[in-house]
Amino acid sequence: MNEVLIETLNVGSLKRMLAIVLVLWFLMLIAVLVDLWTGVEKAKAQKEYVDSGGFRRTFAKVGEYWRVLAMLLLVDIIGNIFPWYSFPFASVLGTVAVIAIEFRSVIENLRAKHSAAAGIPDMINRIIHCKDAAKAAELLKEVKEITDAGKQEK
Repeated sequence: MNEVLIETLNVGSLKRMLAIVLVLWFLMLIAVLVDLWTGVEKAKAQKEYVDSGGFRRTFAKVGEYWRVLAMLLLVDIIGNIFPWYSFPFASVLGTVAVIAIEFRSVIENLRAKHSAAAGIPDMINRIIHCKDAAKAAELLKEVKEITDAGKQEK
């Protein structure tokens, strides 16, 4: 009985499939770390406080992605029963979806980091600490120019 199950599962193909899945999971982890990196850079550019909450969210996100990819791995293992299913198609599709999500997040972070609005918090801080009204009015005019330039980019 066990021999029939082993022959049905095609152990050699299963080992190759698991090796591919490990590489896919590693690629997913790299994508999440790149997103974390750009998120931290964006926060620094916008003078936001970087705390451990963001890092906890990143690790929670990795855990959620791995749970989905583990379920897709089960689909691939079941598919391995069929001779024509010799590649982890479900895991590849899942990994591509995760990387696409992270890619979009990286693009959003880079846009926010380089947007004209990134300098506004610093400008507001300068306005608050102005000694006279004329200097504050001049700084407000600069803020308006920055926001107008940002609107024209869109």
